[in-house]
This record gives sequence, C-alpha cells and structure tokens, in this order.
Amino acid sequence: MLNKRNIEEKERESWYRINKLFEFFGNRTFSKKIRVILFSVVIVSFLLGITIFIFMEAQRQTREAEENLKYLLDKKYVFLQREIKDIEDKAKVALTSYIKGESKDIKYFTLLNIYSIYMTEKDKFLIKKFPKIDKSVFNNFRRASYFILNLKGKKFLVINIKSLGKYFVFVKFENFLKMANIGVDFLPSLELPVSFDISPHKIYKEGAICKNKKIENTNLYLNACVEKSKIVGAVIIDTILKGVFILVILIILMEIIYRNMFEKLVTYPTSYLKKRIQDMKKNLEYTSFDLHRYTEDEFGEISKALEDAREKILSEKKKLVLVKETTTKMYSFSSDLHQFALFVANNLDKLLGSEGSAIWLYSKSENRTDLKVHSDKFISNNFRESILESKKQELLKIHKRNVYKLFNGEIRSIFAVKKEVDSSEDYYLLAFTILPKGKRLESEDMHYIDAILSHLIYNIHLLSLATVDPLTKLYNRRFIVSFAETEVKEALRYKRPLSIILLDIDNFKGVNDTYGHPVGDEVIKMVADVLKTEIRETDKAGRYGGEEFIIILPNTPAENALEVAERVRKAIESRKVPVETEGEKIELKVTASIGVSSLGTHGNTFFELLQAADIALYKAKKEGKNQVQILEVEDIKKILQEEFEDKKFIEDAIEQGKVIPYFQPILDINTLDVIGYEVLARIKYKNEITTADKFIKSSIRFGFADIIDEQVQEKAIELAVKEKMKDKLLFFNLSRGFIENPSKILKFEEYLFKKGFPSDKVVFEITEEEAISEVNVVKEVIRIAKNRKIKFALDDFGVGYSTFTYIKQFDVDIIKLDGSLIKNIDKDKDNQIIVEAIAYICKKKGIKLLAEMVETKEELETLKKLGVDYVQGYYFGKPSSEPNLRQKGNVLYRSKKIF
Repeated sequence: MLNKRNIEEKERESWYRINKLFEFFGNRTFSKKIRVILFSVVIVSFLLGITIFIFMEAQRQTREAEENLKYLLDKKYVFLQREIKDIEDKAKVALTSYIKGESKDIKYFTLLNIYSIYMTEKDKFLIKKFPKIDKSVFNNFRRASYFILNLKGKKFLVINIKSLGKYFVFVKFENFLKMANIGVDFLPSLELPVSFDISPHKIYKEGAICKNKKIENTNLYLNACVEKSKIVGAVIIDTILKGVFILVILIILMEIIYRNMFEKLVTYPTSYLKKRIQDMKKNLEYTSFDLHRYTEDEFGEISKALEDAREKILSEKKKLVLVKETTTKMYSFSSDLHQFALFVANNLDKLLGSEGSAIWLYSKSENRTDLKVHSDKFISNNFRESILESKKQELLKIHKRNVYKLFNGEIRSIFAVKKEVDSSEDYYLLAFTILPKGKRLESEDMHYIDAILSHLIYNIHLLSLATVDPLTKLYNRRFIVSFAETEVKEALRYKRPLSIILLDIDNFKGVNDTYGHPVGDEVIKMVADVLKTEIRETDKAGRYGGEEFIIILPNTPAENALEVAERVRKAIESRKVPVETEGEKIELKVTASIGVSSLGTHGNTFFELLQAADIALYKAKKEGKNQVQILEVEDIKKILQEEFEDKKFIEDAIEQGKVIPYFQPILDINTLDVIGYEVLARIKYKNEITTADKFIKSSIRFGFADIIDEQVQEKAIELAVKEKMKDKLLFFNLSRGFIENPSKILKFEEYLFKKGFPSDKVVFEITEEEAISEVNVVKEVIRIAKNRKIKFALDDFGVGYSTFTYIKQFDVDIIKLDGSLIKNIDKDKDNQIIVEAIAYICKKKGIKLLAEMVETKEELETLKKLGVDYVQGYYFGKPSSEPNLRQKGNVLYRSKKIF
C-alpha cells in the first residue's frame, strides 16, 4: 500500500511539473494544452522524421556520388586517352615532316601545344631545350606511354612516341589538363563540383570521397574527389526546403482539422463539463449533466459520475434541510411533544419517500404506549394501526437498546426502529415507516433517521428535564410551581376552589443516617408511587424538595383536600420498604406529615397557600408526626408572628454586634495539653446567652448564617491575637455559604494577614453531610484553603453517610468523631471496633483523630487505648466566652504547639 502511494505521489508530482511548465507559457486551458501537445507531437515527429530522412538520403547520395565518380573517371579516362593519342598523332606528323625536312619551322610544334620534343638518339631537343637533363630519366620510362616530369620547377607531361623511335614529347601539364578538360566537373544528381587530377600516386583527400583509375602503361593515376560535407549540406538544404513546405501544408491541415473536428470532439466536452460545474455552484437543483446520454467514452463516464454526485448531493442537501428544520422546530415545540412528533413523522416521509410513518413512545415497565403519532400520509393512505402492532412486539423481543429492522412484504415493506429514550431501559421510541416495494434504504438514510429521531428523543429529554423529577418520575419543582401559579390564576378568574397539599416524610434523615442513601431513595420512590395511584388525573403531584412533595388539587375545596391527604397518609403508612441490613431482611415502616391549605381561606396567591401549608406541616410534625393538619388563619398569623420575632431577634443581634464567639478547649489525649479551641456562635442579649441550636435554623432559613459566621470568625481572631494565642488552633464551623463561594475564604485569609494571625492555626470544620452533597465543590474549597495553609476537619464522622472512601476523597487534616460514637464507648464494644478502625486508617494517612462530647474519665481512657489523638467535651470544660487556661482537679491544661 505504501509503495502504491509513493508511486501515485511521484506520478502526481511529475504531472504537476509538466502542467506548471505548460501554464508558465500562458496555456491555462485544457484546449490550449491539447493543442500545444498535438502541434508539439507533429513538429517533433516531423523533425525526427526529417533527421532520419536526411541521414538516409545522405547515405544514398554518398553511394550515388561514388558511382558517379567512377562513371566520370571512366569518361575522363577515355577523353584523356583520346587527347594523348591526338597529341601523339600530331607529334608524329610533325616529327615525320621535320625528319624528312619538309618543315623546319618549329613554331608548328607550338601550335600543336607541344612545348618540346626530345630525340634520344641525337640527344637533341626541338623547340626548347632542357639543359643538363639526366638521360637516365628517359631510360626509366622507356616502357611508359607517358609520365609527368618536373623540370626547372615546372610540371610537364612527357609522351613516349615509341613508333618513331626514341622520341619524347613535352607538353605543359597545365595546358594538357585544359586540353583534356581535367579540372572540375559536376555530379549529375547534386551538381556538386568534382575535382580531377593526374598524379603518379593515389590521392585521398580528408573529408572527401575519392575515386582513381590507373592509366595503362604509365605510373600515373586519374583521380576524382568530391567533398562529403557538401553532399550532406546539399541534402540538408534540399530536404529542409522540401520539408518546410510540407510542414507548412501539414500545420495548415492540422489547424483546419483541429478547429473543425478535434476541438469539437475533445475540447467541447471539457468546456461543457466546466460550464455545467460552474452552473451547479450557482444552482444545484436546476443544473444537470447529460453528456453520457450521447457518448460512452471517458467524458461520458465523467458526466455520469458528476450527475450521480449531483443527485446524491441534492438528496443529501434535502435531507440536511429536513434535519435542520427538525433542529429548528425542536425548541419551538419543546412544550408540545405531540406536535413535534407529528412534525418528525411527516419529515420521515419526505426523507425516505415513504407512504406513511408512525411514532410511538412505549413504557416497558407499565406496558403502555404514552404517545402515538401518525403522519399525514399514513392517515391519507388509510393504513391501519394494527399492521404495526406485530412489528412492535417483534422489536420489543429483541434484547438490544437500539434496533433497526426491515420487514419485507409482498406489496410494501415496513422499516422499524427502536431507540432507547432513557438509561433505565424503560422508555423506548418506536418509529415505523412504510416503504414502496423495491425501495431500498442506504446507510446515509440511517444516519438521517438517527439524527431526526435523536432530536425527538432530545426533546423528550428536554421536556422531561423541564417537568419531571428523574428519581420519582413526578413533576419537578419548577414545573409544579409554574402549574400551581397558573391554576391559582384560573381558579380566581373563574371563581373555582383550589387546594394544595404539602407532604414531608417523617424521620427521613434518620433513614439515610441508618440505612444509607439507596434505601432513602427507595422510600422516596415508594411515596411517589402512592401519590401516582391516590390522586385524580386532573391533579398534579410533584417533588418539591429532598423529601417534600406537593399536590395541586384544582376544583377541590378544603374538606375534599383533607380527605385526599388522609387517604395518601394511610396509603404511605400501609406500605413497607424492604431493607437488607447486616444480612438480615427487614421491612421499613414509613410515615408522613401533611399540611393542607385552600385558596381564598389561606390566601389568594400560590406563595400564600404554600406558606400556610408549610406552617400546617410544621405543626403536624411538632405534634407527633404522621398526621394531617390544616390551620385556621389566626393560627397561621400567630406562627408567622413568632417567625417574624425570631428574624427580628437575629437581625438586631447582628446589627448591634451581639453575636459573640465561645471557646471550647481541645486537648491532646496523651498529655492533656490544650492545643486549641472550637469556636462556637452565641447571641448575648440582656445578659442572657442564646445557644446556636436556638437560632441556627432560623438564621439559615432567613439567610443570616454567613454573616453570623463572619462576625464570629473576626471576633475570635481579634481575641486570640489580644490574648497572645497565636500558637493555638482555632476550629471554625464552615457554613454552606463559604462552600458555595470560595471568595469568602480568600477574604478571611486577608483578614488573618491584616490581624497577624497565622493561617496554619485555623481549622475549618465541614460536616460529612455537606461534604458528600457537594463533593467536587468541597474538594475545590479544600484545595484553595490548603494552598493558604488553612487546615480542614471533617465533622460528625462515623455515622449516617460514613464510609472510609471519604477519607480518601477529601484532603483533611483532622477527623472529628460524631458524639453518638463516643457516648458510653467504654461499654459499647461495637463503637470501640468502629473507632479503632477509623483510628488505624487515620494513623496510616497521617490524619489526626478528634473525639468530641467526652464526658467521663472512663470514656477518656478508652479513647486513649483506641488510638484517638485529641479530645473535647464537658469533662474538660464547657464553652466559654474567654479562652483562658482551665484547671480541673489537680490537672492543669497547658498550651502546646503540635503542628
């Protein structure tokens, strides 16, 4: 695969370079590139062909030149022999006349182009003499018909006239060449000059073609040469002249053919496809590719591929539009699930081209279909709902959360989907779409179906989150309050009665503390089930708080509301919640306290009705629980007055600075040295001290808890600095406001710095209940505080929610054992085992263990044996406004720095 990819990359790189070269010269269209390629091929082919032709023609002309030279030599030889014969004959005639004495005029020889005649017998020269000539020269050539002789720097042709005896005729060689026409001639085919000469040896000129012929009875050769380069040059010139003419004709023909045939055949499809692609960008829907209808070549295949792609893109676009519409409508139909489900069903028909669709919301636990919606096509085609029932059963039998199944039929098919709505596997969304026979669904269709059904499921979740409590499946606080406010307005408008019921589970904290949260959840769900079965369809029940429930009763006067409340109370009392504890199965009995209020009697707003029902509920709990209460208006006013007085008392205490810190000593269990104090809030008013248990709930209810904590902290620090107690630990209870708003911790650190009190001597106590209810928030608060050297203690540890994993989760320095574990621990073996186990883990983790509410010496000694580090309680002293050293008996409690 890698080699193939490398090959493709190399091919692409090669194509890129060639293409860039074309475009560099301005050829930026496909037709121009094709044209350049075509003409380049023609020209290159022509040049290659003409080169080969020149080479072959040169070879042919060379061979022909050799043959012509031979022919010319033969021709010249005959003419040469004839000329020599003619001179010889003329010389014989002249000599004969001379010898006979008939002619003594030597000028006669000159007219015969004879330079001189040598008579060997007489050793005499006629006409012109050659003095000092070596006679042996003539002896060497006695048998030669003629020869060349150089005399006095001049070349002569000497002819031996044997028939007359020993006579030698001298002719100037240059004159003889003229007479014999030996010099330059021309090749017949190329008209190239051929040089001829006569020499006593063979002559071969460099870069020339030469031929020679030996002259009989002589030592001479007749030579003929022609320059080879001139042959090649002549061939090149001749071929180029002819070739250029042919090339011009060929280019003209190519241009005509290209414009009239090739351009239409090749460049038209590319131009067509380019234009269609540009049109497709502007309007995808009304642009089509149809070239494949007229051709089956590559352009036809490209056209078909583009048309298929266009149709697919168009289809996908339409589907995306439907999905987008579904997304847009999702929020506008967030409060009307039926309308949104109908919208989705109609979109399924458009999406798949189906004949009808149906969407059902099915509850498995109750075997009930809560929602049924059929598309417009489903209804117009008169399909019966019964055809889907069997398909529904088959889907539900498949043990998968999400299922896609196609049921094929003879006339049509049904595509069915089952999708999980919630993680409890209780609710399923069932979708059915009826397809024409032969209709096939692609994988992309599944994605779009998933998308729009997911929008529907998301809407169900939105509606559920907005209206339903996830644990009880009752309406949540937001919805029930909104519903109640609307119903109150409607009741006032049409003068109808209306009542509300407020219900609270008795001793619910004890259930959680004893059996844990899972059992507490089961109790809450049991109460919710009672409400679902004991109220009318027109009534609405909701979870108002942790263990609080509210019931809105439209068109119901007070007396009827009391009957409903009593029926609900009895139903809850009669139910039992199975619990398994320590291997033993028990049935937990649950009761509830209920308050009732009625419109008109207890107020004309929902808030007033809720307040009246809450006060009645408070009275029901105060008077023994497990009962229903409805109060008279006077009783409500009285209770509200008491609450008002409590609020005024706390407000005045805060404004007048009456909130003060009290200090309870904390000691090292081994040395009994005072290592610090727990700082507690008190209100000092008219020399009376009000403890925190009398005002803390009201302060939390009215939002004063944070202010009280801040005042206690600041006064405690000021006193500690004044009393020079910077070596003592100060334990402060941390309210929820500090947990929810870490900036308060930063502000407190600034105060410590300002007062000069070391932050590592501050310990924040956080209750276990608060810690596990806000785990991540508490972790962050602890991290922020510890970065500033502030220590943390986990309070009330060992009962209720307690689990050793909290020690792992929270980075605390001290764990405070709950007082319920300490009381009579010297006698309670079970509590001893628990405390010893906690002490062992704390030691391994480097965490100090503190036991509070120590009241006897026996408890102290037992805790020492179990490994507890610190103690506090009435045995060592009650909380006091001044943290002075205390003495009990003969023991002096001294300060000691231990951190």
